[in-house]
Amino acid sequence: EVSWNSSVEFAQHLAVSREAHQCYVQNLFAFAQGREAQEEDQQTIETLVARSQQGRSILGLLHDILMSNGFRYRGTE
Repeated sequence: EVSWNSSVEFAQHLAVSREAHQCYVQNLFAFAQGREAQEEDQQTIETLVARSQQGRSILGLLHDILMSNGFRYRGTE
């Protein structure tokens, strides 16, 4: 269990939380792809989560999504 006494402490906990990065990346991925992540996207998601935890910017993560095979070679529906 995590507790905090201020918004700064809360932000610090979020910054190191894998769950927060996972949620952030999954939502960013869904926004960029126009669909929820699928099983075949999980390797890309894991890579993006690691990069997010290392401090990659939102523009950098979007670039990574747009350059992923899942985005570049997606079929038409």
